[in-house]
Amino acid sequence: MTSVSRLLSDFSTMWRAAENWEQFTWNLAGLGIRRPLATYLCHVFQPDAKAPLPDAESLFRRTAEVKVNRGTLLARLELPRTSLAEDYRKGVAAVWPRPDLGYATVIALAPSFVWERVVLARLASAPPAVSKPTLTQDALRKLLVAIEQKLSAMRLRVRKATSRRWVVSNRRRVLASRIDWEDLSLPEAFAEARDEHKWFSSIKFEMQKADERPTGISALVSRHGYLQTGRTCHEFFALMAPILGDVASERYRALSGRSRADTPGHKPRPLAVQYDQPFFRDKANNARLISAVRRVPYFGYTVVHANPYVHVMMTDYVDGSSYDIYVLEESRMLLIPQIRATPGSLDRLLSGLSVHFPEGRLVEASAVYGE
Repeated sequence: MTSVSRLLSDFSTMWRAAENWEQFTWNLAGLGIRRPLATYLCHVFQPDAKAPLPDAESLFRRTAEVKVNRGTLLARLELPRTSLAEDYRKGVAAVWPRPDLGYATVIALAPSFVWERVVLARLASAPPAVSKPTLTQDALRKLLVAIEQKLSAMRLRVRKATSRRWVVSNRRRVLASRIDWEDLSLPEAFAEARDEHKWFSSIKFEMQKADERPTGISALVSRHGYLQTGRTCHEFFALMAPILGDVASERYRALSGRSRADTPGHKPRPLAVQYDQPFFRDKANNARLISAVRRVPYFGYTVVHANPYVHVMMTDYVDGSSYDIYVLEESRMLLIPQIRATPGSLDRLLSGLSVHFPEGRLVEASAVYGE
């Protein structure tokens, strides 16, 4: 048995022996993991309030790369034979339903390739049964600030960041990705992002003592709604995971209750995407928005108007949700959910748009226009 296989076996043993989540994470914090393995954690929500929270069987039973025993919360992950070595193709994932918090926690010990190709791929195809909220720029900031505030004797330093921003290529403005290796405080990192008009995709941070001595504890937070660490520690589970749950829950609540079928008098509950600059003064950005609309996966669209104002009708082919998008002002986009609009669908729409179009600040339209 290789050292990686032994670690995966130890993870499974700890899971089965634990009587509760706290006991499991406390034991896991002492597990000395090694590359290529890392610990990943995210929270998933059940849009149907009457349905039970998902477990490993319901999440992974239709996934070819997963072996899960019926009625258990543990799944073994394994990619088919490829050019990758065996240690890079195996992992294990556990799902812990947490009804008191309103979500289920997915935790995996796996190489990054397995996490992305198996777990994230499965969660991406799981709607409308489950929803994993993405994290906006503001949500990433709230998450990291909350973690730092909980660490009274430590500070966070941003060491690496992947981001997207507008660049000019062949006389066209396009969104390009970049990686920066940095040593910045949280205020410095987000101030730089604001000044350079860039949006973070992921941030790797390190815990540092008040006297600036390193602790050796680091983690990564992704806008796809998960945390990752290469070294398990109690702070990761007892502090970071609950804060991620709070931020994800806030996002999920903000997108919930938007279906006109469920509102009094079937009145719409629109959302506004606010930009700090008069972004749509440049009418070329109307065309860029429509181009981004065309590239949102699993959505159909009809462009009603493109210039001087924008009106697009969109339909989610996954769960039948539908929306109208308007651009009527220079610094604001209006999103109006129709008869059916699930939080998972809204999240996928906004996330899909932000891959190819600048991310704005999501606010209640009633706060801008009144009731």
